This record gives sequence, structure tokens and C-alpha cells, in this order.
Amino acid sequence: MFKRAPIEPDDLATLLGAIRSNTQEEVEKFEPDLVAEYLQSVLKTQGADIQLGMLSDSEKEIVRQLLAGLPAGTVSKNLQASYRKVLS
Repeated sequence: MFKRAPIEPDDLATLLGAIRSNTQEEVEKFEPDLVAEYLQSVLKTQGADIQLGMLSDSEKEIVRQLLAGLPAGTVSKNLQASYRKVLS
């Protein structure tokens, strides 16, 4: 959806908040692979590094929490490394 036009930071923050809310409310249905897929998709949007850089500190913390909730593995490490660059 956002391959041709960048996602606005407000929309991105709403999306990230919705993902976090879903993971907190439905712990028994938590699907880490789906969360990882969403986070990977965000990185593929146009201007993702700029949009992520425009998030507030609390919004960036949501991303960090989502990343921390992923099980250890190659995908998790790669995502954490990719996000570390844009969230610093």
C-alpha cells in the first residue's frame, strides 16, 4: 500500500500502536511471526527510515517493545539490527 507513497508518521504510529494493542490483549493468540512480518513490511515502505525517524520517543519505544517480544532467531536479530539504525 505504501510502496509508492510514504506512510505518514501519524499513520505509522497508529499502526504500531494497533499491533502492540493486539499483542497485549490477545496474549494466547500472539503470533510473533505475524508481528515480524508487519515490522518487516514497514521497513519496505517508501522512506521508512525517514518516517521512523520522525516518531516520538514513546512511539519508538513501541517498536522496541515489539522487537523485544519476538523469539530469538535470525529474523529477530535481522529486524533488530535494521530498526536499530533508524531508531537511534
